[in-house]
Amino acid sequence: MIVVSDTSPISALIRCDQLHLLQKLYDKILIPKKVFEELQYLVHYNISIDILTQSKWIKIKEVSSSFLVEKYNNEVEEGEAEALVLATEYKADLILADVLAARTLAIHLGFKTKGLLGIFLEAESKGFIENSQLIQELIASKIVWISNKVYEQYLTSLKKIK
Repeated sequence: MIVVSDTSPISALIRCDQLHLLQKLYDKILIPKKVFEELQYLVHYNISIDILTQSKWIKIKEVSSSFLVEKYNNEVEEGEAEALVLATEYKADLILADVLAARTLAIHLGFKTKGLLGIFLEAESKGFIENSQLIQELIASKIVWISNKVYEQYLTSLKKIK
């Protein structure tokens, strides 16, 4: 399975020390160079991103089509645009993204998408984590912002897998 990620899911998982979930769920994650550059701001939070450069399961890739990046950048941020282009170039099976505009464009382009909550749901369904109180902690610490509607949908989905 080829999985491409934009910045937000990886950032949140690093900040809550749960990046290992991606390795358990997927063999390999591709991220474009721009996403890696965006993740470097985590150093300002005293969080090491060495795992991205030293990991054998996270691959930082350059995109080939600057034309497509510019085209998609009209609708989404540059890291998200590069992730979409990378997904296109590698014929990805899944794009990890949280921002609605990026997810909408990815779906329009024919990709399956999953965000942070979907990652946690899948991890719970496979027994990698037990209680997603982590989401409440992430929201309370302002690491992520999740609308009430999306959070309620998450709780409903969580009940279905238990």
